[in-house]
Amino acid sequence: MPRANSRVLQLDILRGIAIWLVLLWHTPFRLVHHEGEDPLHWVYVAIQDIGWSGVDLFFVLSGFLVGGLLFKEIRNSGKLDVARFIFRRGFKIWPGYYVYIGMMFLSIWRREGFDSTLKQMFPNLLHLQNYARWTPCDFTWSLAVEEHFYLALPLLLLLLIRNSKDPRRVLPALPIVATAVMVGCLAWRLFVSSEPEYLTYKSMMTQYRVDGLFFGVLLAYLHNFCHETLRKFVSHRTLIFLLAGILLVSSAIFGTAMFNKTIGYTLLYLGYGSLLLSAIFTPLESGLAGQLMQSIPCRIIAFLGFYSYSIYLWHISLRNIVFEYQKPLLIFIPPVIQWPVGMLVYLIGVTIVGYGAGAAIEMPMLALRDRLFPSKAKPIVEQDFPESMNEPAS
Repeated sequence: MPRANSRVLQLDILRGIAIWLVLLWHTPFRLVHHEGEDPLHWVYVAIQDIGWSGVDLFFVLSGFLVGGLLFKEIRNSGKLDVARFIFRRGFKIWPGYYVYIGMMFLSIWRREGFDSTLKQMFPNLLHLQNYARWTPCDFTWSLAVEEHFYLALPLLLLLLIRNSKDPRRVLPALPIVATAVMVGCLAWRLFVSSEPEYLTYKSMMTQYRVDGLFFGVLLAYLHNFCHETLRKFVSHRTLIFLLAGILLVSSAIFGTAMFNKTIGYTLLYLGYGSLLLSAIFTPLESGLAGQLMQSIPCRIIAFLGFYSYSIYLWHISLRNIVFEYQKPLLIFIPPVIQWPVGMLVYLIGVTIVGYGAGAAIEMPMLALRDRLFPSKAKPIVEQDFPESMNEPAS
């Protein structure tokens, strides 16, 4: 776990919530609610079924964090080194990803031969798996969306600041661009929503999902360049938190498939963005919310968040193993608690595997990256927050 003063606890908690939601959705202990079942079963199903929205929280967080890094570099140096950014991102994402893809490749090769394996895995090698419905690693579709975003955003910023003596003077165009992307994606989703293919696999394509990332970028812009205005807006954190809850519940639980995959995606990133603002403007030094964030359960969630990328990569493989042996695992456990006990085994297992993969692959590669390509813009850490962010809100 990183030192307390080297990271923002609130952001790691949100990462932990995001990966926890994903794990709930991909659980090997899938439950379905039927009429007449006991209320506890209904609660289990409701908790499980909101998990599909976890990836949308990851999108907002990625847009906010990556956008913040790029804005800080432009603000501090007046320019943007796109090649350095891509190399640094690559050291973060690619080692763990390609180790996982390599392991999957070898596993399928043994069963089906090289030619068949290459055909199935080829989209994953080029980060195009969200456009190929035949890949066996289809859960990595969201990583492809983020890869496309990591390339598009710095190039977009480079285009905005080109030929400008003071790049900071042209950055106010960014909110207009981000808003246009958000509106455009929603319009495009509504336009194609009647196509059966959209509701099955096309909704994972980048052009339909990148708006959540750009909303995170918009929040990063406001945080970096309009901080006082944003702070005043977020001063009523309780109301914003309630708004986030309403948006998330209405889109993640009660909507139809067509609603969820059109307007629902927009409501989700608006809700998760509101949750993000509530979290980062919550003072850890005082107040009930601040004390809760420093509690042991929240620090466990933050630990999950720190290793969320490695957990995400390996959780499906472990899920399949648990699924294969779930009956022997639960045969002596009363039915009413089989789901929570099975989920606990699953969550502990994927955490251990994710931690091991992160310690063995991700952390050493990040250390090597920082030696070869030192960052020109320091990552968002707690010391970067203005003092006003640690003051109780009115």
